[in-house]
Amino acid sequence: MSLGLRSRNPIIKLYDSNRFFRAAVQKLGFSRKGLAEFPSERFVEYLFVFKNLDASGGKALDVGSGISLFPLALASFGFEVTTIDLKSYAYSSLLPNIKPVVCDIRKTSFPDNHFDIITAVSTIEHIGLGRYGDTLDWQGDKKAVHELVRILKPGGVFFITLPFGKKGISYLHRVYDYDSLTDLLRGLTIVCESFFTQKGEIWIVTNSENIAGVDPTFYVQGIACVKAVKSKRHNPHF
Repeated sequence: MSLGLRSRNPIIKLYDSNRFFRAAVQKLGFSRKGLAEFPSERFVEYLFVFKNLDASGGKALDVGSGISLFPLALASFGFEVTTIDLKSYAYSSLLPNIKPVVCDIRKTSFPDNHFDIITAVSTIEHIGLGRYGDTLDWQGDKKAVHELVRILKPGGVFFITLPFGKKGISYLHRVYDYDSLTDLLRGLTIVCESFFTQKGEIWIVTNSENIAGVDPTFYVQGIACVKAVKSKRHNPHF
């Protein structure tokens, strides 16, 4: 199954058959033709979230929003979106239901059990490495997820995407294998996962075993996309 350049690929079919998915793609600024011309892994990460998202609305937190259009798409579907980053979200003034918060995601002032949905698209792997102006902390990724689990409601959904393959770390990002990924998500139950690898100019669906040996330390060749749920009996001191 390929995601990218071919007009007959499953993403085009999903675009043609699913109104919610089609609207989400359009909110992100892409046409049908644009689906076949977008080479970045970010796009398949966004598609994973939208494909597995309950469109009923609620309080959503997007982590590491930067200048992404992704929070705009969430807000356009009725979610009350809070963005969090070390800098204020660039497009917060475009929609009334977007609230930018500037702080470190390792320690926030949000109350326990606050958000229905949290999204962290290609963000957690950078926390604590100093690349984006944060303080150095080798456990930064785990501290960030622990904090996000705290502020996620019991039964709430956490979407996370990150580099996957041979475990490693560089000044750019961390790379997770399956053991380190499941360890990172302690306190959550994984309900859906997809793995992708790049083949030429397209991203294709694969499995964790096929990309377990790739080394995306300096060039992302494999990614994991995960939907997880917080237990209704979650112990905040896991």
